[in-house]
Amino acid sequence: MPKENPAADKFVKAVGRRIFELRRKAQLTQALLAEQIDVSTPYQARVEGGTENLTLKTLHKYALAFGVRPHQLLLTPRSTKVKTGRPRSKRSTAR
Repeated sequence: MPKENPAADKFVKAVGRRIFELRRKAQLTQALLAEQIDVSTPYQARVEGGTENLTLKTLHKYALAFGVRPHQLLLTPRSTKVKTGRPRSKRSTAR
């Protein structure tokens, strides 16, 4: 049974959060990004949730999709707070 490694777990979560930030900045849904880099949508959700350990090849695919260098995916995310649910619509609610 593998030993627990809290530092590594924290790192995986930070990378997932950074990918989430870049995806939102690019205005992509999880499904669209997953299709673009040829992974499943559930895999994409696990990556952003910090429970999926990426390979270097997949990390490279993300970098290409976002137009950044791979090391930029390893930068500290701006926020560790994860918002759940769908983003609010940009439509005005005034009638």
